[in-house]
Amino acid sequence: TVLYFPPFIACILEMTYLHKELLDLNNYSVSTSCLASLQQPMGILLLEQALVHLSPVEQQPPSKRMRGKTELSPDVTRWIELARLYRSVGDYDVLRGIFSGKIGTK
Repeated sequence: TVLYFPPFIACILEMTYLHKELLDLNNYSVSTSCLASLQQPMGILLLEQALVHLSPVEQQPPSKRMRGKTELSPDVTRWIELARLYRSVGDYDVLRGIFSGKIGTK
């Protein structure tokens, strides 16, 4: 939608949070709709829930690097969108923790 009606966005986010099979949403859409409707806390909760339930248990680095354009993993994009939401609420300590510990940048 073009207009982000806060009660409607909150309802969709809550339904997604309660039904774990719906957690695989577009991360960018979640953070954008939460920012536009001022529902950042619910978006943070939803993206964190998705990280817990959708993250692979054990990741092994690839043995060889492929040349060409590298795509970000869904987890990295989830962390980036989560960082956008934390930045919007002014929680810079968590933001620093995400970029130094989870994404691997300084």
